[in-house]
Amino acid sequence: MSDGLSIDFAIILALLEKPLSSAVELSSDVNSRLKHKKMSESTVKRKLRYLIDYTDREIEYADDQIIPESSKHVRSELKGAIRGVTASINYDLLDMQIHSFILLPDKKNWRKNFEKIDIFCDNHPYTVFKTQIFGDRNAVFAQFAILKKYNSVKLLLFAFDELINNKVIENYEHFMNINRTIKSNSQLSKWDETIGKWTIELDKITETVAKQFEDSNIIKSEKNIVANLKIFDVILIREMTKNARRSQSELLENIPKIKYYKKVIQKLPLTKQSISRHLSYLKNINLFSNYNLVYDRIKFGMFNQVLYIIDTDDKKMSGLIKCIKDGIIPFPGSLFQTSTAWILWLNIPPVEMIEITEIISASFPQMRYFIMMLA
Repeated sequence: MSDGLSIDFAIILALLEKPLSSAVELSSDVNSRLKHKKMSESTVKRKLRYLIDYTDREIEYADDQIIPESSKHVRSELKGAIRGVTASINYDLLDMQIHSFILLPDKKNWRKNFEKIDIFCDNHPYTVFKTQIFGDRNAVFAQFAILKKYNSVKLLLFAFDELINNKVIENYEHFMNINRTIKSNSQLSKWDETIGKWTIELDKITETVAKQFEDSNIIKSEKNIVANLKIFDVILIREMTKNARRSQSELLENIPKIKYYKKVIQKLPLTKQSISRHLSYLKNINLFSNYNLVYDRIKFGMFNQVLYIIDTDDKKMSGLIKCIKDGIIPFPGSLFQTSTAWILWLNIPPVEMIEITEIISASFPQMRYFIMMLA
């Protein structure tokens, strides 16, 4: 690392690698990155508070807006850049499966239909993600974590068929995950803080995407543990997906304030000890597949979120899989295999989006892509 690395950026890099680091671990990691600088634990704590301070945030610009020159700073202002840490769930252990949908609003009154689809997704208990997407057709991309039993998928498909009958959606595409999500392991590794730009190797990306490698992405399903879960476990799973860096004291203070839990927790032994015991159980069975630092990616030039739908032979995808897993494509992203296609999501700067889309398109001519609305 350059000796000019700022302590703010060093903290973000350290938390990207180890999102749940203690203050002592974080200070040690940050000092190893700063090399000639040495920061006390109290200084690192103070800087971390600065990085999660939500006040005086910069204006976030939409894709079609011109970004003022004043915002194109050389050394980024990182105040409020850190949003939190979320836990990703191993849905196999819960006997659940991710189903993705592209929902095409009916063209008549399509604006109102967009709103109706949003309301449907917001109120459905299985929804884990949804956003509007724009491409050859404007649509809603939504993901649902669905129980493998009890005809849950059929009930959801029936609901979508009813939306077709009621002229809310024209049609939908259904993608059922058959493998665990592959996430990028190299976020911000190619961000040059001193010039405020990304340095990527387009030739290496082109070469790797076009190659075929040994297929090592298949992961066996794990035995589900739903029957062993208590209601307290379910509450903690939900809270960990919202913010996994909270202390037991913070969880103890926050859980009773949430209206969904009020009736349930009256019958629970809500103590630090019970939280510790249940969290230890969930972590020991690997229910949380990984932890993700949530940060303001616009501060690093990543103004675009892109969704690629790639219908191809699995072996031909091995090069792109390698690019994501090894960080050759250095942007935050996820790649998952479904029953009918591969789906790739990338958060990426505008110029690099054009270049990487051209590379992917050259290897997969049938690829479709959509711009996703920024959250």
